[in-house]
Amino acid sequence: MNGKCSHANCYEGTSCVWGNHNKEECEHYKGVNAEDSDSEAAQGVSPEDGLVCPWTGFSLGSGDLAVLSGRGRPITITLVGSPNAGKTSLLILLYLSILRSGKLIDKTFAGSWTLDAWESLAHYCRWIEQAPPSFPEHTSTEGRHPGALHLALDEGRQSLADVLLFDAPGEWYDSWAVNPGDELSEGARWAIDKSEVIVLVADRSTFFSDASIASSRKRVRDLIDRFDGLPKDKRLFFAWTKTDVAGDEQRFSSVIQRIHRSGRFEGIFNLTYQDESGITGFFNALINNKPSQTRVRISPGLGFGKDYFLVSKGAADV
Repeated sequence: MNGKCSHANCYEGTSCVWGNHNKEECEHYKGVNAEDSDSEAAQGVSPEDGLVCPWTGFSLGSGDLAVLSGRGRPITITLVGSPNAGKTSLLILLYLSILRSGKLIDKTFAGSWTLDAWESLAHYCRWIEQAPPSFPEHTSTEGRHPGALHLALDEGRQSLADVLLFDAPGEWYDSWAVNPGDELSEGARWAIDKSEVIVLVADRSTFFSDASIASSRKRVRDLIDRFDGLPKDKRLFFAWTKTDVAGDEQRFSSVIQRIHRSGRFEGIFNLTYQDESGITGFFNALINNKPSQTRVRISPGLGFGKDYFLVSKGAADV
């Protein structure tokens, strides 16, 4: 007997969103008799007609996460920081590096459900006719929840890791730091709640300006204080951006001391767009060492070709 699922977030060709290994055991699964199937065939109805793809290529929303999680528990990462800290730029640099090499350190790129979203960000960093590369536009504050960018990485040993990276506007995090219950903080709360790995990103160059050092120091300290109250199962990191800008390091020494006093941060990263290996190493460290992580187990029938954006059709077991 064939069948169809009536659940809104379940799609043909994907795993059961409720986690059933046998779809026929799911209460939303409806069987179709052979006679009905033959009748559709007689009317010229192809099994592929009307097949709905479970993703659009754009950023994933809350409903999409349930579909992706059907094949295994993804690694969820949020970059937290004030406006213009460089959060979106780090994500673009990660994508462009993978686009050039087809891998992230020792992990091979194995696809993405959000290629359109990645490209909509990356085009700012490319030569388009006469327009030179530039920084991406400010992340929009519209909507209630941030979109998630997706990467699938082949780790070898028949293991596939799904990685979700949440990109939210800095205004949400500034609000969350001082008033976590505020309406403007809702998107930040949601992203942080969904993430296992959380990185506080700060622009180090702002500490070298007399006009911005006071506000920068306060914003970072407020976020560190809020990080201290997060659940103990969250993995926390700190990342300085624009570290190619030189200045008196005493100007941010109090922030470093506050990070160490917290005892919650597993590491501090110094990042600049001029050092591609540093950025890829940073993201690789966030993805690695996840003892609680459930990877997708790839069957021998699922192979990756030379084109990293395409995979041959096969089965996968969690």
